[in-house]
Amino acid sequence: MRVIHSLLHALAASASLVAFNSQAQGFNPNAGADPINAAAEYEQPARYLPAHIVPSRYYVPSATPLASLAAAPQPAVISPLPAQAPVYATAPAFVAAAPNYAEPSAQVATIAPLPEIREVPADQPALSATPAAGYVQSTDSHSLSQPANRARTVSSNGKKSNRFSLGIEGYYDDYREDSVDLKDQGYFGSLTASYEHYFNPNWYGAIEARGSRGSVDYESISGTIDGISQWEAEGRLLVGYEQPYPMGDRIKVYTGLGSRYFSDELKDKVSTLGFSGYDRRITQFYVPLGVTYEFQAYGLQFSPNFEYNQLIYGHVQSRLQNIPGFQELNNTQTKGYGLRGEFLVGTIAADGRGWQAGPFIRYWDMDDSDVDVTPSFSGLEPQNTRLQIGATLKWLF
Repeated sequence: MRVIHSLLHALAASASLVAFNSQAQGFNPNAGADPINAAAEYEQPARYLPAHIVPSRYYVPSATPLASLAAAPQPAVISPLPAQAPVYATAPAFVAAAPNYAEPSAQVATIAPLPEIREVPADQPALSATPAAGYVQSTDSHSLSQPANRARTVSSNGKKSNRFSLGIEGYYDDYREDSVDLKDQGYFGSLTASYEHYFNPNWYGAIEARGSRGSVDYESISGTIDGISQWEAEGRLLVGYEQPYPMGDRIKVYTGLGSRYFSDELKDKVSTLGFSGYDRRITQFYVPLGVTYEFQAYGLQFSPNFEYNQLIYGHVQSRLQNIPGFQELNNTQTKGYGLRGEFLVGTIAADGRGWQAGPFIRYWDMDDSDVDVTPSFSGLEPQNTRLQIGATLKWLF
């Protein structure tokens, strides 16, 4: 009897242990997926890579406290985030030399060797017949003229003329997420436009716009996908101050507000390892701080530019609802920055018409976003970088 009693006692204990383990596991939205660096029982909860989806977020079961996300040893993956870019915009569209004063009168003549032209005093009749060297005949307009290759036009009210530009770009785009060895690489083409308005000889405002389209190849631990369409748009409102110097040199400093919109068309695409893709939409706002130095040499105008961009807000929408068992994620970005520079060379006539061309580089570095919680899982947009290297050509008019 003692032996039978002991056997019954052991069976009861074993049944209780099985029931405890069954309750402890609970519902797992990542069922079927292998955990990454699964922790031992009672240790830090592990993060999971959801089955049948390309890396694009860090995932954890929704029951896991959000506090555990930061300490997890190795996040699971995420799909290409646009950096943006794209975006990605052009440096100040108008670059030119010192003021050029339009001469309305056909009687005006200039003497080339002199650096400036002065008006004939009204009380000197001896000069009325033939202008002396370095002077022009007095006119009612009282407007002056300087060498055309050093100036932009000035209107009759003393303000500099407005300026339009249209341009094209071509660049190589490299997006990376080091946490999962993810890469998006491809080539883009762009159309650019800008309008520059001077409120007076020093202060100006500008509107800039850029639209880009490209095709990239995706690679990560979930396989590869080729020929992914991506779109990027960028708009900027700028205000700046221009300080002229002798010989037509000038420095322009500016700031304002920039916005970028990115579209990643990965829906209905499947990686070489059988993982499904999905679309993403990213909107970002940033503050640009830039400086441009304009100078002339060898009959050309040079305009090197450097700019720092500070992210102030970003929203990332991951349209996971197209994949059974997943819901849409919406993440907010608050930390990130960008750098950009270009070196333009061109010619600008006295009437403001001309062209500019040169290389540029744009770089973005975005930190982890906040965490969005859905009924079955939680996710965030991970740290990522984007590098764009290319060239631009603009027509000024």
